[in-house]
Amino acid sequence: MEMSNSLRKVIALAYCRYFELLNGDVEGSKEGQMSPSDRTSFVHTREDLALFVQELAHSLRTKPQEWENVSLPEYLEAMAAWIEDADGYYANAGKPVPQQPSWQNLAEILLAAKHYE
Repeated sequence: MEMSNSLRKVIALAYCRYFELLNGDVEGSKEGQMSPSDRTSFVHTREDLALFVQELAHSLRTKPQEWENVSLPEYLEAMAAWIEDADGYYANAGKPVPQQPSWQNLAEILLAAKHYE
């Protein structure tokens, strides 16, 4: 079943709102309930990744002060550096280094580039 662009936007906004609530970004919610790595654990399909990227875009638009790498060149350079150093991340997390990246691994890369130097 094919989704319309309008439906995709509604779902993306709902997803962003969902993560705002989970992360305590909304008045009346508890702060810091979900870690960034917890968020990537919800990414299993291409559609999940698309929604996750929408969440990152929303985060950058609404809270750029929480991003270390706000320009596209900085973000891409951080992404490349994290990919090169990913073995250390997976070793520290007690996870095997993926031989073939999954949708979740792509989400981890995208999220890491937000702060990685």
